[in-house]
This record gives sequence, C-alpha cells and structure tokens, in this order.
Amino acid sequence: MKEKTNDKNRVEKAVVKHMRMLTMLLILVLAMAAPVNAKGGTRFLTATRITKTVLDKLDLENIDKVMIVAHPDDEMLWGGMHLIQDDYLVVCLTNANTRRYGKTRMREFKKVMEQTNDIGLMLNYPDYSSTGGIDNWTSCSKRMQEDLNTLLTYKNWKEVVTHNKQGEYGHKHHKKTHRFVTKAFKKAGLTGATLKYFGKYHKKGYKKASVYTKAQIQKKKRILSTYRSQRSIYTFGHMNPYENWTTAK
Repeated sequence: MKEKTNDKNRVEKAVVKHMRMLTMLLILVLAMAAPVNAKGGTRFLTATRITKTVLDKLDLENIDKVMIVAHPDDEMLWGGMHLIQDDYLVVCLTNANTRRYGKTRMREFKKVMEQTNDIGLMLNYPDYSSTGGIDNWTSCSKRMQEDLNTLLTYKNWKEVVTHNKQGEYGHKHHKKTHRFVTKAFKKAGLTGATLKYFGKYHKKGYKKASVYTKAQIQKKKRILSTYRSQRSIYTFGHMNPYENWTTAK
C-alpha cells in the first residue's frame, strides 16, 4: 500500500513538473510572438488623444513615414500597395464607435497592420453623430488639429501622406483630414520632408494600365477582405490597381 502511495506521489510530482515546463515554454513563445521590440515599443495602440507619451510607446525608432487616414480601410483602399512595400506608422482618426462598431473596426484595422507589417495608432474621434448621420467634427476639430500638430512635430518625418483635396470620392471627413494634415505639416517645418496625397479617384469603368502586377493587386485585395464589416472595399474595389499619389507643391 505504501509503495502504491509513493508511486502515486511520484506521478503527481512528474505531472506538476511537466506542467510547469509547458507553462514556461508557453510564456516564452508568447513573449517572442508579442509585437514588442527590445526597447518596449509596441506595434499597435488605441488612444483618445495623440501625446508624446502615446507616441513613445510605439516602435517608431526606424519609422520615418506616416500615413494619416480618416477611417479604417482608407489606408488599404488608397495606399495599401505602399504599406505592403514599405514601413509606415498609420494613424486612423476614427473607429465608428458611435455605431458600436468600434471593437470590430479596431480588430480589423489591427489585423491589417499585422498583414502589411506596419505600425498602427487608432483614435476614436466620431465617425457618425448621435442622430446617425456623418459627424461634421465641429466639436472636435480643435483637438484633432492639436493631435496632428503633436504627431508631426514628434520626429523629423521624411514622408507624410494623407487624403487628397477632393477627399477621393468627396467624403467630407477625407477633405477635413486633408486640411488638418496639410496645416500641421506646414506648421511642423520638417527638414527634407515630403507631403503626399492619395491619387485621383476614378469612377467604375476606368481602365488604364497599372504599375502593379496581378500578384501584387491580388495580395492587396486579400488583405482588404479583412474588412468584412465594410461594403466600401467592394464599392471602391475598382481602384485597387491604382495608387498614383501626388506630391504637394
């Protein structure tokens, strides 16, 4: 009887030891997979405002290009090829939280950043008003401008890109983002920096040779499909082959 008890104790100890080893291994794997660099910088954050403290938390040491968009999916629709090919900090001003889509849009945006291997910062300025229409940003324009001023003076960015003057297809948030970013860029006085705007929007039926290969276009479409909550990826899908950015004069 005593031998059986001893055998049982040995088995239990072996199981406990094995579980401890598995736990330590799991912790090690998770630590290696976490989007954090050696200095503690993360590759994705959500925030209510842009502050130096927020930016310090991001892994921006080797990032000198920043893309600023009004909504999650804009970055892929109008600049996805560039995100795939280069390294950017992507700042998204809204998350549709006023329609209770905030968590969904955040998850989609984060997943896209992981697929393009870029760094994302998502704010929560209003997309829609309490009445259901598109918010005009009157109540938050000052704060948004302050945030963008903070962002563009944080470091000597080499490239800043955002919506064009027409707001691509005319979205008022895109137009306002264009104005805010342009103003912040001029105020920042960045040395050797270039301000770029998303390319001209064309209606469905537009046919012109693309500078991108079919494989590149398919990859962009595949990543865009992450935005399952958005019909816009189909509405504006005809623009996927075209990202003819322009440089501000």
